[in-house]
Amino acid sequence: MRILYFSRISFQILSFIIIIYALNFVFTSFFAFAEEKISGADSSRKSKKIHIAANKLVTDKDARFLEFIGDVNASQENLSITSDKLRIYYKEGAFNNKEKSKSDEGPIKKIIAIGNVIITFDDKVAMSDQADFFTEKRILVLTGDNSKLTSGNNSITGSRITLYQNDGRITVESNGENRVKAIFYSEEKGFE
Repeated sequence: MRILYFSRISFQILSFIIIIYALNFVFTSFFAFAEEKISGADSSRKSKKIHIAANKLVTDKDARFLEFIGDVNASQENLSITSDKLRIYYKEGAFNNKEKSKSDEGPIKKIIAIGNVIITFDDKVAMSDQADFFTEKRILVLTGDNSKLTSGNNSITGSRITLYQNDGRITVESNGENRVKAIFYSEEKGFE
């Protein structure tokens, strides 16, 4: 009986350590997406505090994810994410020191924010029903009938907005019923 109790405590402590490590890397990666200049951003972000508030946290070791549920608010410096759910998928062996790769890819595979998603960074705001961030390819996909990206007074609306961090491209698609809409003011900078 005592061995079972020790195993349960050990598992809870190990799970907590994995969660803390994952969250630090996840939000460092995700928040670096908002940086206009990536060089040097990663090293300065690693030591910054990440604040996350939610009604519930669920982990699934077999499916390799962490999920914050209910009125989720995550923030770090000038970036914040609010959503109904925030799910973080990590790679197999991500937290096993023996299996860590020498690359800079990190342990996180994908981050998904679901329901009433609002992402704010710099002077930009992204709103959608769902936001998927693919960490290896550094792509953010906003989906939902009225997904919107604003920068100052400029705005783009569509059912699917894809931001490619590596080359600065943005694609906006319609769902067939509602067309893509854009408003640009000539005196303001665009979506740089």
